[in-house]
Amino acid sequence: MVLAHHGSMYSIGHRPSKLMKCPLWPSEPGPLYHSPLSQITVPGALFALSDTVGVGIFAELAQGEGRNCAAFLNVNGMPLPKSSLSQHFKVLRESGLIRSERNGVELKNHPRRDELQKKYGKLIQTILQAYRREE
Repeated sequence: MVLAHHGSMYSIGHRPSKLMKCPLWPSEPGPLYHSPLSQITVPGALFALSDTVGVGIFAELAQGEGRNCAAFLNVNGMPLPKSSLSQHFKVLRESGLIRSERNGVELKNHPRRDELQKKYGKLIQTILQAYRREE
């Protein structure tokens, strides 16, 4: 299953014909897509958190103030290739769960706590608590 870009909307389950380039270690930095609050959906958030690596990354980000992508080269005790890690961050970013700030070629990632709290109340926090109990 993939997160597909359709104009200004994203959907789940279709093969993308065109996705924005948001590489983790880009040779030519491009713009990063961040879903506006109005376009963040429950299915998109659940899709991003349905993967053990994605939810592991988000759970760690939710505990701190922000970290760069290289801090997650090992997630849940397993090493990840940079290309896989880049894809996980892209899904988290495009689903609206994180915001990434570019500093040169480095990306610093932050959970969108206040926005998610405003939109979903305790839903995301409850999912993270359940994830931590299962660890």
